[in-house]
Amino acid sequence: MTKGTFTLTATQVSLSASFAGLYAILSVLPAFKILGGQGFINSSAFIEPIIGVVLGPYVGSLSVLIGRTIANILVPSSPLGPFSPVPGILTAFSSGMASRGRWYVSTALLLGLITVFLGYPLNQTAPIFPYYILLHVVAAGVLILSSRMKSVKPPFFKMKARKLLVVLSLVFFPSTMAGQLSGTLVWEFLLGEGVTGMWKTLGTTIMLVFPVERTVITLVACLLGAALIKALEGLGLFGTVPKIGAAEI
Repeated sequence: MTKGTFTLTATQVSLSASFAGLYAILSVLPAFKILGGQGFINSSAFIEPIIGVVLGPYVGSLSVLIGRTIANILVPSSPLGPFSPVPGILTAFSSGMASRGRWYVSTALLLGLITVFLGYPLNQTAPIFPYYILLHVVAAGVLILSSRMKSVKPPFFKMKARKLLVVLSLVFFPSTMAGQLSGTLVWEFLLGEGVTGMWKTLGTTIMLVFPVERTVITLVACLLGAALIKALEGLGLFGTVPKIGAAEI
C-alpha cells in the first residue's frame, strides 16, 4: 500500500455495515432517562467505544454516523435532533485513536471539550461550575497515564482476557466521558439561555447520576468488547491493530 492512501478491505466493509445496522437498532432502544430533558440515552452507547477499537477512528466514526442517521430517519426521537450522532462519533473516534497509540489525540479532544464547557458563559453558575467536569479531568488523567504505560500500548489483541478487560477500560472510560461531555454541550447550545435555570434546578442531581451511567456503560462495553475481540481473533479476521490512515484489519 502506498503511504497516505486509505483503502477498505472486504472484511472492513462487512464489519462497518454490520456495526452500522446494529447501531441503528440499538439507537432506538432506551437505556437511561435523560435528566433535564426529553428522551433517553440509548443502548447504542454500549457499543460506541467498541466500534472505534474494532474499525478505527475514521471508519468507526463513519459507521456510527450512518447508523445514527438511519435511526433518526426511522424513529426521530432524539432530543439532539440532527446533532444526535455527535456524542457517538466522538466516542468512537476517541477510542479508535487511543487503541492505536494516539493517546494524545484523545487527550486533546477531551481537554478541548472541558475548555469549551468551562468557557461557556451559561455554565458558569452554581451548583455545577466548575465541579461538573471533575470526572472528565480524571478521564483525561487516565489517558495521560496510559500513554506512559508500556503494558497498555497497542496492539491490544492476543492478550489474556483479564488484561484485555483492564486495557479496554482505560480506553473506554475516557472515550465515553468525551461522548458524554460533547452531548452535554450540544444539548446546552440547543437549549440556549434556559440551560442556566436547568443547572440551578437539576445540576446537583445530574452530577450525581451521570458518573453512574458512565460507569455502567464502561463496564458493559468492556465485557462486550473483550468478547467480540476474542471472537474475531478466533475467526482470524484480524490480529493486529490497523494503522492510522490505512483501513485494514
